Amino acid sequence: MTHDPYAPPKSDSRDAAGLRQPAALQISEAEYERIKRRLKEMNRNSLALGGPGLALQIVGNAMQGVTGGLISLVGIGLLVAGLSIYARMRGHSPWFGALGLLSCIGMLILLVLPKRCFNCQAKTKGATCAACGAPAPQ
Repeated sequence: MTHDPYAPPKSDSRDAAGLRQPAALQISEAEYERIKRRLKEMNRNSLALGGPGLALQIVGNAMQGVTGGLISLVGIGLLVAGLSIYARMRGHSPWFGALGLLSCIGMLILLVLPKRCFNCQAKTKGATCAACGAPAPQ
């Protein structure tokens, strides 16, 4: 059986020891791990900023008045910063973080945008990019 050069790349395979064996034209194991760590860090940072931002918006809106407005404004800033990191993690421009100005609606819009590979910007599905073998954003 001959190798078809026009066939799409196969997903990563595992050897007998369970170690990832990248296919041709894929990134190195060290680069895979570096990208995986970076994606985890970005996810952690987006939650660390976005979660309190959303909470501050809720508290500020419940308080009303000038103090409530200021608290909501700080919450909006944190949410936009968190969503900017989240958008970048999913392979989009950080400017998509401005959807945080729409609060929960902006978060939903950002959630339904297609994931793109952090490494090569190809659209991804699953845990690994089919184009380059990099870990896909979750």
